[in-house]
Amino acid sequence: MSWSAATGPLPMNRETIFLFDIDGVLVEPLGYRRAVHAALAYFARQMGLPDSCLPPEDIPALFEAHRVTSEWDMVPVCLAALLDHLAGQLPGLLQELPPTLSAALPVLRRHLQGSPPVDFSIDYAGLIPLLGARLAPGRAPAEFALDPPPLFPHLAGHPLLEDLLGHTRDIHRSLTTRIFQQFTLGSQAFTRTYGLPAELETSSFLQQYDRPCLSPSLVTGLLNARDQGILALAAYTLRPSLPPQSSESSANSYAPEAEMALERTGLSSLPLIGFGRIRWLAGRHGVDPERYLKPSPVQALAAVLAARSGREKDSLLAAVKLAAGDPLPGLHSSAGLEVHVFEDSCGGIEAVQAAAEILNRCGLPTQVHAWGIAVHPGKAAALKAAGVPVFPGTQHAVRRALSSVRGD
Repeated sequence: MSWSAATGPLPMNRETIFLFDIDGVLVEPLGYRRAVHAALAYFARQMGLPDSCLPPEDIPALFEAHRVTSEWDMVPVCLAALLDHLAGQLPGLLQELPPTLSAALPVLRRHLQGSPPVDFSIDYAGLIPLLGARLAPGRAPAEFALDPPPLFPHLAGHPLLEDLLGHTRDIHRSLTTRIFQQFTLGSQAFTRTYGLPAELETSSFLQQYDRPCLSPSLVTGLLNARDQGILALAAYTLRPSLPPQSSESSANSYAPEAEMALERTGLSSLPLIGFGRIRWLAGRHGVDPERYLKPSPVQALAAVLAARSGREKDSLLAAVKLAAGDPLPGLHSSAGLEVHVFEDSCGGIEAVQAAAEILNRCGLPTQVHAWGIAVHPGKAAALKAAGVPVFPGTQHAVRRALSSVRGD
């Protein structure tokens, strides 16, 4: 495969690459964290339940420690745990539950109004490792909760569980994803993005709460190193994003959440391989986007190639070819590659390591240096168990990585 019939092979003259995850690495994702809690609280209010039924606000970090990194999975899994708990405590509820969440909410409210007080001792923390152990590339994490043995024994086989967990990537079919997206984007931006009416009125939690993890001076230093040819840089994330640059695809239904984060950090000029880019790629090949997302090596390969070339569309298409074992003309380097990946979960690091194995087989010597970013004990423990050095903040990790590149 050639990179482009019009321009020939891509220039590949940068041998040290920094790949950055976004959430927990480039930005402190307080907007997403608050949106998870707000979405769960929204559904609790619909059922007339108190906030005491909800998991702790730091539950996303525990999900991420066990490779569940999308809030589109976290919200319905937590809600499924709550509904399963209610089905086990309220006699007769299971027989009355409708097959969809939207229809079930008023039924649950009516049942709860006439019931004795409910014990909300729900073992969210015990559930998440069980789900994480089931994960494999190719499907959304929430879908694995539908597999036997049942994680939600009271709702097992009920169509409500399929409605809740089976379509989390479909904004039209998943009520939990729609509500969550309204909190993240804000009501007006949600309607502009998806062409759907908002079901609640809210500002954007991402714009309101996200905080950059790198100082402006360090960002300037990274960009200067890139411009001098010392480093190549790219962002690599599961955040929703627009389609790739130069793809000539409509941005309708593509939420620019990754772009919003890069703008907050001053890194808007970085090549970006986010969910929207992968969704575009999957559409080209007629497959589910989950097949190409980290921990699949395809997204990681695309990020490496885009960092070196700056061309997102060509890099995405080439990544699929490389992952399938097809040669790529122009893929060469006299010195090989050193890829430094900054991640807060193991799945992204595993994907980069798998990508490096593919590049090595293709004759491009590639070495991976992983830098773990974690404050939450569960995330830190998972990274350490995988042999990844862990830093409490990206600022420190990047400075250490820069020192290693310079040979300090």
